Amino acid sequence: MKKVLLTVCVLFELSFSFAQEKKIGVTLQVSSPSKDDVKLGWYTIDTESIDGYNLKHKSYATGVLFNYNVNEEAVIRLRLGMSKSYIDEYNKQNSDNVLYTESSEGKQTKLHIAPGIAWKMNKDKFGLYGGFELPINLHGKFTMHNTRVKSDMLTGDVLEYKSQTITIPGGYSFGLGAILGFNYSPAKRFSVGAEFSPSLLYAQLAGETTSVVTDDLDPSIQHTSHTQDEEKGFTFYEQRFSINLSVWF
Repeated sequence: MKKVLLTVCVLFELSFSFAQEKKIGVTLQVSSPSKDDVKLGWYTIDTESIDGYNLKHKSYATGVLFNYNVNEEAVIRLRLGMSKSYIDEYNKQNSDNVLYTESSEGKQTKLHIAPGIAWKMNKDKFGLYGGFELPINLHGKFTMHNTRVKSDMLTGDVLEYKSQTITIPGGYSFGLGAILGFNYSPAKRFSVGAEFSPSLLYAQLAGETTSVVTDDLDPSIQHTSHTQDEEKGFTFYEQRFSINLSVWF
């Protein structure tokens, strides 16, 4: 029994020493969502309170960050993430006993891959770090669905009901981003912190945009049109802010 306990203690000490020398960290990140600058008429207006529209943000971004401490000063990292953009706008007005309602929702998913390196300065349980990363973003297609309804307020009859679906193709972006953050370690194997990362990106997005307008009172009436809305070049500047929760091995 004593030999077994001694063996366990030795293995524990060896594993702890190894962890001290070569720490591997897995970080859960909750970030500010990354979204494309989609230009679809009034849909891009931010100050909705001044134009009669109500705006709901349901977007979110999450990810996992893998860290490898090369030494006491440098860490190699790989960030994997996803941004889910969902925006909903709604407007209701009435005039001469006619009620006008208009709603629009847009959805998009983006995937993020970013290898990087950072240098750190630690003192007791608190640490600062800075470095750079090479973000690669895969932009999914953007889909917007818009409905316009006109109804008689006295009888409740629907006078007009039209819907529109706009689809913008996806694309990609990549570039160089800076990293600046901090960590606080309340325990040896756990830390919490935050980081800020602005980046300059080259992007090639969109292309042939498809718009389908349907008369819902008579579905046989449908109009499809196409436009060319490609956007490419060094056109993007993004600012990402993340809250980090890490486990170290």
